[in-house]
Amino acid sequence: MTNGNAANRAGFSLVELLIAMTLTAVIGGAMTALFVSQSRLLETQEKQQFARGVTRSASNIIMSEMRMIERDSGVVAASDTSITLRVPFALGIVCEATASLLTLSMLPIDSVMYAGATLAGFAYRKADGRYHYTATTTVLPLAASSTACATAGITVVSGGVKRTIVTSSLIPAVVGAPVLLYQTVRYHFSASTAVSGRRGLYRAVPD
Repeated sequence: MTNGNAANRAGFSLVELLIAMTLTAVIGGAMTALFVSQSRLLETQEKQQFARGVTRSASNIIMSEMRMIERDSGVVAASDTSITLRVPFALGIVCEATASLLTLSMLPIDSVMYAGATLAGFAYRKADGRYHYTATTTVLPLAASSTACATAGITVVSGGVKRTIVTSSLIPAVVGAPVLLYQTVRYHFSASTAVSGRRGLYRAVPD
């Protein structure tokens, strides 16, 4: 005997199943296209933010170095396509000046900045307020037993260090005079290596 309820049980026909699968494929394709589009938009925005960050960082370096240069002799040379600067990266106070050594009490400085700088020389401030520049590449840590700064009544600030500069002649710097260590930086315009037909601004620190 056949059960009558089984014959009335609802189900899906093949046509209905094909229609449902077609609609699912259409909606799925639209969602996939939306996800891909949003992913590309996000990637583009991230690249733009990175490019702006790189540009901003370069601009900040230029402005920072331009602000630090000494007004009288900070610019070594300039032309319509380049400018060469003496950029300070460390500041100290004279503790002692002899015929061959200049002893300094250095103010605290970022060790990464100090290690990344290329020393070109030093400059001390004279009585008239101008700086006298001397080229040198020799700056040594001062022996811990040195009492030059203590004798002169100059305190080595916490986080600072004592340094000695080897000189070839007597430096007539007075005790307590500010001294800056500088590197030479050259900015110049030249053909861009990244964008064909364009000019780029380059920064170079001579060895």
